[in-house]
Amino acid sequence: MYDKKFKELVKIAVEKLKDESVLKLLQADASYQKDSKDEG
Repeated sequence: MYDKKFKELVKIAVEKLKDESVLKLLQADASYQKDSKDEG
């Protein structure tokens, strides 16, 4: 029972870290920022 909850928490944590790290990489990418501003 604890293993199942632990695996689910780890999965959620990994997804959150992945989403945040991708967002930070895109924010740091100058060409992505320029394209975003051009579209907006």
